[in-house]
Amino acid sequence: MRRVGVTGLGAVTPLGNDARSTWSAAVAGKSGIDWIRSFDPGDAPVRIAAEVKDFDATQVASASPRLISSAASPIAWEPVAHAETTA
Repeated sequence: MRRVGVTGLGAVTPLGNDARSTWSAAVAGKSGIDWIRSFDPGDAPVRIAAEVKDFDATQVASASPRLISSAASPIAWEPVAHAETTA
C-alpha cells in the first residue's frame, strides 16, 4: 500500500467553493444559510438550508483528471494544488 501525504487546504462550503472564498466570507461574518434553491422543498416545514452554491464537480474533475480517482472526492484537487504551490 502506498502512503500519501497532502499538505494543503481545500473547502467547498455554503460560504464559498474554495478555501480562500470560504475564509473571506467567514471573516466577514457572512452566513451560508439561505432559502432552499436547489430543489422545491414542497410542503416541507423547513425552507432554509446551508446549500453549496454554484459548484459543478464535473468541472473540477475534468480539469485535473490525474488528481482525481474514482475513489477520491471531486473536491480533492484543491488541497493537492495548494500543496504543489506552497512546496
